[in-house]
Amino acid sequence: MSSLNPLTWSLEQLSRWVDEALVQVAGSLFRQVVFAPIRWSAIASDLYRTNLDLALTALCLGLVWNLIQHMWPIWGNRMAGTSVLSLERTVTAALMAVAALPVIRGLLEVNDDLVRSFTTHLPTAAVTSSSPLELSLNPLLTLVLGAIVLGLLVYLGVFYALRTVEVYILTGLIPWFMVLWANDRDDGWLGNLSRELLAAIFVQCLHAMVFWLFVQMAVHTSSLADEFFQAGVLWYMTKIPDQLRRLFGTAGSRGRLLPWM
Repeated sequence: MSSLNPLTWSLEQLSRWVDEALVQVAGSLFRQVVFAPIRWSAIASDLYRTNLDLALTALCLGLVWNLIQHMWPIWGNRMAGTSVLSLERTVTAALMAVAALPVIRGLLEVNDDLVRSFTTHLPTAAVTSSSPLELSLNPLLTLVLGAIVLGLLVYLGVFYALRTVEVYILTGLIPWFMVLWANDRDDGWLGNLSRELLAAIFVQCLHAMVFWLFVQMAVHTSSLADEFFQAGVLWYMTKIPDQLRRLFGTAGSRGRLLPWM
């Protein structure tokens, strides 16, 4: 029941409008930006193919050199004994470089299916406003919380623009990482790249799960405590990428190419 006090009633209506607007903006922003599937552009495909052609050329040259060493081991038996392993790594690296793009596209489709399982069940805005007493005591706090939530929504939108760039760049660099792997016994670089890609791809389905929780709370806002909780959920979403990296074992890795992610 609305208060008879005009100021309190105005604040209650403003709070209701802000809550409804936030839910609608959040739903529109996240469906069109955050939860939208990555559309694999022609530029990203051209970047991958160009790097793949150059990397395969480098692998072919390395393969020829390894064959020469295998047939005529000019540096003794030690080099002859290791040349077979080098041949196997070179051929494996070439096959993995060719298959990388279809695998990445398949992982993105799996992630998109998981995201849709949450975004197709988002409720519509039917907000219950904060109580008149809380509004009369904390009008500015209510508006500040709304501004914080809106800022976090915009931040997450920018995050997903950077995520798309990261997926494009890391996928385009896979062929060169395969060249490095074929000529080195250390698998750390390739492992870091793989884990970074997995984190960049599947962070979206984790965000979808947490955002589903946020919308469920936002449409039933009844107190300032709920407003704080909503802001906390969105702030937690900004921390999920680092947590996912820790799970994959890449937290604090210097091999990370895009540290802003």
